Amino acid sequence: MKLNFRKIELSDQKIYDRILGKSHKFLGWEYSFAMIWTWDADSQTYICEKGGTALVYTDFESERTFFPPLLTDPAALPDAVETIADYCAADNRKFSINGLTKEQAAVLDADKYVIKTDRGDADYIYSAADLINLTGKKYHAKRNFVNRFTAKYEYVFRDYAAADYPRVLDLYDRWYENARHENNDLRADGMLSMERRVTERTLAYADALRLKIAVIESGGKIIAFSANKTEANGVAFTLLEKGDVAYEGIYQAVNQMSAARYFSGAELVNREEDMNVEGLRKAKLSYCPIMLLEKYSLTGREK
Repeated sequence: MKLNFRKIELSDQKIYDRILGKSHKFLGWEYSFAMIWTWDADSQTYICEKGGTALVYTDFESERTFFPPLLTDPAALPDAVETIADYCAADNRKFSINGLTKEQAAVLDADKYVIKTDRGDADYIYSAADLINLTGKKYHAKRNFVNRFTAKYEYVFRDYAAADYPRVLDLYDRWYENARHENNDLRADGMLSMERRVTERTLAYADALRLKIAVIESGGKIIAFSANKTEANGVAFTLLEKGDVAYEGIYQAVNQMSAARYFSGAELVNREEDMNVEGLRKAKLSYCPIMLLEKYSLTGREK
């Protein structure tokens, strides 16, 4: 099978819509075109479509990191993985496939490939109704934070408008300086600096990607924003969320208000992984996920 990869384009969103459609059950962020497009800030993502299969990878240093194959026939997964392995071997390139489900990993040849999982890669899946309503004892503290925020500050919660672009980036820069001050991990700092470009890209392509972006404004400043997308299968994703921590309860407020505005038609919300970052893990667990979506990576065995 000859593979002709090209750089991914915005119009390729229709490939995801067509192959995945409303019936697919995949919950991982790797199946969201909006996630892949916005994080391709350095234009290193490539796609090849043939028949009912689409293969997508990102180049990183000497390794090609593939997303799970997009397949109209799930039974074609082993053949698609073998195609990827042969393609990379012919080019003398190491490869990995990240974001495979437990069920997908189970049908692949563990003697031929190294298949493993990492707790830090697991996606946090929440009930949309829980995030909207914050009902019950387990959400008592979250409700209190939201109530304190709404009582303490004069604010406007509304949809993002193009004129907000520079003020959202100003918020990001304020958030970044605070995060950098508290984080001594240079690799994490590099990720934070890349995330600004991702933020720019998210705002620039919001309409084309059919994103729902909310902002909270107070005192002439944007003090929070949240970018979200509900995919064809009804799973909602929060792509980015930032707040000014000088405002008590800002994250709880933007989380609940955005969920109420955008997630009423969704059943599940994916808020991505924690990357084994202790503070991020604690924050995500505090919202009581209904599932930690275990994901697997695959690499070829050394010969």
